[in-house]
Amino acid sequence: AVVSTQSTGTEAALTRSATTVVTDKTRSVEKRKKIEKLSYLRKLEETKAKRLLNLKQRKDIKRSAEEKKSEDEINKQREAEEEKKRVAEEARRAAEEAKRTAEEA
Repeated sequence: AVVSTQSTGTEAALTRSATTVVTDKTRSVEKRKKIEKLSYLRKLEETKAKRLLNLKQRKDIKRSAEEKKSEDEINKQREAEEEKKRVAEEARRAAEEAKRTAEEA
């Protein structure tokens, strides 16, 4: 009876240690999978953030180009109006000069 108890105790100890090894391996596998999943999710978030940043930058570039275009159009209109005023002023001066010349003659 003593012999069988000893062998049973040894078997139990071996079973416990084997279970511990399997459990440790399972834990390490689960831990590794969890780490891989977390790193994958982190990379996914980084990619998403980069995409959003690129999109935002493209929109900003497009917006600034449109603003520049509208500024250029406004400047052209302003220059055209100034040119019209200058031409009108020259025509008025020329008319006054012609009038004076006609009065003197």
